[in-house]
Amino acid sequence: MVTQMVRTIVGSEGHVVGICSEKNVGMVKSLGADEVIDYTQHADSLPQYLATRFSSNPFDTIIDTRGHQSLYLASPSYLVPSGVYSSVGIKPPSFFVPDFLRAVLQMKLNEWWPVSRWLGGAGRLWRGVSMMNPTLEDRQSVIDMLEMGDIRLVRDSVWGFEQAKEAYAKLGGLHAAGKVLVRVGAGVGDDEC
Repeated sequence: MVTQMVRTIVGSEGHVVGICSEKNVGMVKSLGADEVIDYTQHADSLPQYLATRFSSNPFDTIIDTRGHQSLYLASPSYLVPSGVYSSVGIKPPSFFVPDFLRAVLQMKLNEWWPVSRWLGGAGRLWRGVSMMNPTLEDRQSVIDMLEMGDIRLVRDSVWGFEQAKEAYAKLGGLHAAGKVLVRVGAGVGDDEC
């Protein structure tokens, strides 16, 4: 939905770039991206690739839906100085408590650390999605986009309630191409999910 919302907001004049694996390129383009980068082609060097590709025409905003700290740290190379790096958070290497706590601490450091590079900051403003405080008007805008057909739900899979553990594993694998839904009511069909 993020790609669709960004496309709606920036209109035809804006340039939307998506990053995904090769198997999802067609879907991401169909959702409104003008350009799609296959991250598997730049697995160890995505920040360097983005710097090379976009340093002469940097982004106004970056929305990171995976939580890659390395992309934020390198963002001064491809994000305008007044730009905001919005992130869902920081992806911990695992969900063991120490790794999770380090990720939470890093998010707070990103938020509180000086933006000024000479004070040791990354040089760009970082905002976590949870810090964005959506207003009633913001929420209404999303509803309006859904009603007007500007955004549509992309469904990866539908699971029965007894398969909730497998659905969670699919979601936790971070490779779902859309929403992973769990059918709670026995009488609910896939189209109603």
